[in-house]
Amino acid sequence: MNSFSYEYKFSYQLKHASYSVQSLPSCAFPETTLDSGELVLLGTNKNKNTSTKSKLLLASIPSEDGIAKLREKPQKGKTGFYTCESLSDMIRKRRSVSSKWQIYNMKFMPQNPLQVACRNEQSEILFYDLTKASDDTNLIEKNIWTLKGLGSCGYGLSWNASLPGMLVAAGHDNTICIWSVLHSIVNSDTIHPLSTFRIRRGAINDVCWHPFYDFVFGTVDNSGKLFIWDVRMNGDGEFALQSNTTNSEIMCLSFNPFDQNYLATGDIKGNVAIWDDRNLYRPVKLLQYHSSEVTQVVWSPFYEDLLASAGSDGHIILWKIGNWMKSHSGTDDLPIEVEFIHKCSKAVTGISWSASSPLRILSVSEDASFELTKFNYNVSVIGILY
Repeated sequence: MNSFSYEYKFSYQLKHASYSVQSLPSCAFPETTLDSGELVLLGTNKNKNTSTKSKLLLASIPSEDGIAKLREKPQKGKTGFYTCESLSDMIRKRRSVSSKWQIYNMKFMPQNPLQVACRNEQSEILFYDLTKASDDTNLIEKNIWTLKGLGSCGYGLSWNASLPGMLVAAGHDNTICIWSVLHSIVNSDTIHPLSTFRIRRGAINDVCWHPFYDFVFGTVDNSGKLFIWDVRMNGDGEFALQSNTTNSEIMCLSFNPFDQNYLATGDIKGNVAIWDDRNLYRPVKLLQYHSSEVTQVVWSPFYEDLLASAGSDGHIILWKIGNWMKSHSGTDDLPIEVEFIHKCSKAVTGISWSASSPLRILSVSEDASFELTKFNYNVSVIGILY
């Protein structure tokens, strides 16, 4: 514990709640300025029983240089870290797309971050090309393609990091579809899947491509199983590996971007599990601190043994995965892997590590708050599991 401390925290109240947030690479935006800031994808959702539309929002927030200028005359909070009640003067809208559906999840294509796939309350997935818009343009039903094949809504959505335009998604109807988006958008505004997979029963809660193998992805479902799939084994119910059934529904997963063997999952009871895909008999480590559902797990893109988890208990927890190998002589009642606990006002619905600034996290909560938090690292990082 105490490997981290706050450097700063900024918050902004969105007009409507968001279920998803994602940081984009700094080089993604074509119209550059001296300090264009960090690009962020947000999905704000309409209120029920109103005519308000949901929005897919691409915005820019201050870079580290921009934050440094803001902190020349900081307001110092009671907890001793730099804080600001509002980001309203620092957020610039770059793109805005209206939607009549609730936005559940969205992911940018790694090879072209301004091309975005979006999950909503319908079974179809929408693919947006935001490169053709100009600032502050409200796009409605333009530059949109529809991906068909799933039979129900869901959350699972993942782009292949090696193959441009290769998208996998899963629904609550036990179906998984893979599309090659870039090969299909020229001739039609409707895209059909290249491959379809199915689990025998249960709803699939999340899906993720493997960062090292472009033919492998993982899924987790409400029966408590983790599956590793190989697209070369096409067919219903054909998977490469599966875990034993756990004691609770698994909600999310994330592969480690530095080590090809390790991945993390989060379940409905608040457990974060670390798995070695060479042996899925049981997790190599179970991390327990969240008091309710883990909504997302995300490995740091800069540190191989640093994992962030978000929960409906309002906590964002930083875990240092190598810590269980070290002796623990303190008196804390926290698991020794817990390095920092950041408390939000309500259930956390989405988190994202900054793509350009190490130890900076973006988060959204069910009370429509958007937070930008930067941590200080007080000790060196050790290698994963060693």
